[in-house]
Amino acid sequence: MDGNFSGRGGRIYVGALADADTRAASARGGGQVAVILASFPGPVTLHPSRRKFVFALAVCLASSVIALWLLQGDSLSPAGTAKLWLGLVVFGICALVPAVMLLPGAGRLTLDAEGFEQVSLYVKRRAAWRQVGNFTVRQYSLRGRTNYFVGYDDARLSADNMKRHMIGRNAALPDTYGLSHDDLASLMTQWRARATALTR
Repeated sequence: MDGNFSGRGGRIYVGALADADTRAASARGGGQVAVILASFPGPVTLHPSRRKFVFALAVCLASSVIALWLLQGDSLSPAGTAKLWLGLVVFGICALVPAVMLLPGAGRLTLDAEGFEQVSLYVKRRAAWRQVGNFTVRQYSLRGRTNYFVGYDDARLSADNMKRHMIGRNAALPDTYGLSHDDLASLMTQWRARATALTR
């Protein structure tokens, strides 16, 4: 069974894919993970939530407009003018990432029996299930704010790289694709277990 799960606004829409069996599994408390797992061996494609990219783009554009408006004033010092121009450039560059991620095909996660493929900013990275493991929710703090993500170990990467020192895993997924962090880690773990069982 193939599926295209679109995480818009933090939810996953299964549409016609959700037959009576998968809807029943979801109703019994399996939730979104059970619905996606019912599509094994796939392929199944999950998409990142568009809401956060729309918000990030709006913030960057609004900041750029404010900087342009402030630059119209005559009372700015040379240092103030330089800071505003720097801010304008930075926010303009930062707006490119969410703008690109809103384009079709710019980001997704595809699971199948052999492995998974991440696409972020149109850059594809594929990993085989036998090369990865230990999918867990990790966290890091930046400027007093705690950020969560799903980390994992990838045998193709150095076991002692910078990510390992910072987050306890040597690789990480770039998005949650409309799932909670716990649900994504659970999905990856259970899908991997099913896939590796097929090859034994």
